[in-house]
Amino acid sequence: MFAVPKSLMQSAALVGAVAASLACSVLGPKAQPAQPVVTDPLQGFSQDRDKALKIEGRPAQFQVVAGVATYGGYIDWAQVVLGNTTIRCRFLTIHWAREEVAGDVKAAEPFVGNGYIRKLELSRDVTITYRDQTATANDGVLDLRANLGMLTGDVVLTQGQDVLRSGRLVADLATGTSRMEPLPERR
Repeated sequence: MFAVPKSLMQSAALVGAVAASLACSVLGPKAQPAQPVVTDPLQGFSQDRDKALKIEGRPAQFQVVAGVATYGGYIDWAQVVLGNTTIRCRFLTIHWAREEVAGDVKAAEPFVGNGYIRKLELSRDVTITYRDQTATANDGVLDLRANLGMLTGDVVLTQGQDVLRSGRLVADLATGTSRMEPLPERR
């Protein structure tokens, strides 16, 4: 192993920044540096779709006609388990249907007989774990029919010693790709 002088490392970083700046100015305003593509705990929802989704927590509200159920509260936690993926949050809103549509996930008993989950809305203190990965955020949405997952507000993704922070995590559950995005600036 060899040591690299600090001044050389700073020079290399400056050259990289200048090169990126020049590339953006030459290629035009639409040429932006690529967002980091990451794997994340939401990918368990693309890999474990054949398993039943287990819902744990205290039901707060159940609207059978609308196909909406709300779990959790300020004191209680709501939890969803699908294969190796576990989601915990303070408030969980589940959109479901009695008839299965492509993308839906079967709910485990005793959830409304033959219910199929189409969308999960996660609020307050969201934590998602999948194997050795953990993601935390303020809020999240998993639209299973659209194959889209999104975590927003102070998103922290960890795997071992690696940590990524951002304002938003967007996951394409069909392709298994995810990207971290900064939140748009407020004016």
